[in-house]
Amino acid sequence: MTGFLETGACGICLSSRSEQTRRVMRNIDVIWFRKGAGHPVRFFEIEHSTSVYSGLLRFNDVMIDFPIPEAFVVGDGDRTLAKFEREVTRRTFEHSGLREVIRFLPYEKVRQTWRKYEEIGVGSKGWGTAGAARPARSAESAS
Repeated sequence: MTGFLETGACGICLSSRSEQTRRVMRNIDVIWFRKGAGHPVRFFEIEHSTSVYSGLLRFNDVMIDFPIPEAFVVGDGDRTLAKFEREVTRRTFEHSGLREVIRFLPYEKVRQTWRKYEEIGVGSKGWGTAGAARPARSAESAS
């Protein structure tokens, strides 16, 4: 992702943004961009690699120069959720508007979504039983 921000591939959306914001964005774990437009649409901080508060501050810094439509802190269950809920109630996140666009996403929800994708992603190859797609040919119809 760093290369994407450095090469100017999303220069459309960041050309007027400060270099400081670009540096902050390079430290965000995952950013999804709108296809063909180069506009960031979703931001993700994985709690395993940063503290909840550090991730929230990064999002907050980006929001100074660029609107964040949707953001997620991804973490492991109740312990991380409790930290997220405690930190996101800080006045700075209410004032910036971050509190309105950010959600907590537990690892288990990511796993469930991935399992659904795997199930659907195999397409028709995973449907039915091998050899059951065609009716057996009788000796009469073969001649």
